[in-house]
Amino acid sequence: FVIQEDGAVLLTGSVPDTVEHVFTLSHPGEIKAIRVDVLTDDAIPGKGPGRGDAERTNIILSEVSCELVTDKETTGLELLDASADFSQKGWPVDNAIDGNRKTGWAIAPQFAKPHWASFVLAEPIQLASSDRLQVTLAQYYGRGRVIGKPRVSVYGGDPAYLNLDPAI
Repeated sequence: FVIQEDGAVLLTGSVPDTVEHVFTLSHPGEIKAIRVDVLTDDAIPGKGPGRGDAERTNIILSEVSCELVTDKETTGLELLDASADFSQKGWPVDNAIDGNRKTGWAIAPQFAKPHWASFVLAEPIQLASSDRLQVTLAQYYGRGRVIGKPRVSVYGGDPAYLNLDPAI
């Protein structure tokens, strides 16, 4: 993997059939939501965002999960209110937080363009400087329908404004 200047991670090498990518974030302050960007890149077959097939660059994000890691304990965090810029028919973004490994969020037929999904924490958390937020992107579908260039970010503002167009 290669960490990009914008915080995205370009994944290289052989394409796994299934995978779990764990992002460990430190961002002292209040966190109310997370955002997962699945980005394109010329280094990915077909530009992505999926790595498994240059013609059908689909991704299937089976489950997104979060944990608060402190010096004393690790606590699972509930995610709600999933939103995405686009969801494939039959594969809505809500599937990425339903607890079922056989469902997920997918983006066909909108290949070769970036997409995003956001998830609101059921309860906001306050991260101390020594705390970490672990976000796991689990991709269990198989056939290499895995993300080629993910970026995970946190959001501390009002979740009502989370998915506004950046131009606004």
